[in-house]
Amino acid sequence: MKYIETKKIKIIALVAVSVFLVLLVYIFFNLIQTDKIETDIFNLSSEKDSGFVNEIIVEADPKIFTIFNSTDDSPCYRNLFKDKDRIFFGSVMFKDLDPETFRFIDEWNPGGYDVYCVYADKDNIYFNTTKTNHFDTDSFTLLGGEYMKDKNAVYYNFYPEDKIEGADVETFQGGTSFAEDKNYIYECGQRILPNEDEYKTLSNYYGKNDINIYYKNVIIREADVETFVLLGGVMIFGCDSKEGGYAKDKNNIYFAGKKIEEADVKTFELNKNRVGYARDKNNQYDYGVKVKNDFRLCSSDANNFPEGKDFWSQIIPEILLNTSTSKFEFCLLPDGSKIIGYKKREENIKIINWFDSNNNHIQTTSIVCDEAENKKVGEKSIDRLEGDTVILSCIFENACEGRDFYKLDLNKFRSSPFGAIQDSDEYYDCGYRG
Repeated sequence: MKYIETKKIKIIALVAVSVFLVLLVYIFFNLIQTDKIETDIFNLSSEKDSGFVNEIIVEADPKIFTIFNSTDDSPCYRNLFKDKDRIFFGSVMFKDLDPETFRFIDEWNPGGYDVYCVYADKDNIYFNTTKTNHFDTDSFTLLGGEYMKDKNAVYYNFYPEDKIEGADVETFQGGTSFAEDKNYIYECGQRILPNEDEYKTLSNYYGKNDINIYYKNVIIREADVETFVLLGGVMIFGCDSKEGGYAKDKNNIYFAGKKIEEADVKTFELNKNRVGYARDKNNQYDYGVKVKNDFRLCSSDANNFPEGKDFWSQIIPEILLNTSTSKFEFCLLPDGSKIIGYKKREENIKIINWFDSNNNHIQTTSIVCDEAENKKVGEKSIDRLEGDTVILSCIFENACEGRDFYKLDLNKFRSSPFGAIQDSDEYYDCGYRG
């Protein structure tokens, strides 16, 4: 009997030891996994603002890895982490950094969608984690736009080659693309004029004085100072953008400081629904460049309608009741036939009519700009003519400057009004052009 009881005790003890060992192993592996999870969590916390993926930071010590500054919730602090001797921007470790003198300077937006966090230590200036060692860190200052300086020099951007030679450090003041010191006026980092010439900045890199019109630091020789005005038509975010907007005077149309040959001043107008697009009675333009368009004439002005407004009001009365509401437009083809478009009342549908040169009706079709897909009818849905193909479009309401294009094959249009239309492509432009 005693033998059996002793055996039971031994079995119970063995089971207890086994359970204890299993628990120890479980706790040990969970501690290891916890360290890994903690490191991953820090990466996840930076993912929202910096775009960092859930990466394991190899250099980091997970036991002491923590937020650099828990009291400041600005993006440039929210993405900073540290362990004992190192500092990290998201998952990237600062190289050759002195942690004791490390400090945040400011956010820097040179234009467009890029925003840099600017940091410094005793030896270097960092733009995010890009190290620069040509600045004096004690006197370094961001001036506005892309300008910055230290006690020795002025720069347009942070690379050594962006130093503005001859700029006066003490009196230099920068804004966006425009800047000045006691001696000169600057545009996009380029010297334009002596500072006594009453220079006035306009926008889109244009400027003027009493004698000349300037684009950046170049005189527009053909421009008439008295009648020169800006038209806009593009979104400018920085001097690296290749375009600078439309402008005109009594004689010419300009884009990015260059005259557009053969553009008609009287009929030139911007396309409100597409960035960089414009048209006159003869041509269409995409960022100042002529677009192939075989229409002889396109207009949304009923007064320009061949045979006159009264004649056409008897044929299609609804299109001329309110040409703005109906989004009326017409285009003349090389053979004298006409494409006429208008919006159907209370609906996002553009009706497209085709009449021959004798004003006989040939065919009718339509494009549906589906509200469920955030599309609407534009003022100019008849985009252009390429040979025997008419390019039509709907506007995307929530995609910057987006369009959905359709191709209308005139060879098929007579016999198959809806089979002649095919989806073409999509276009998006959020403005930045670097």
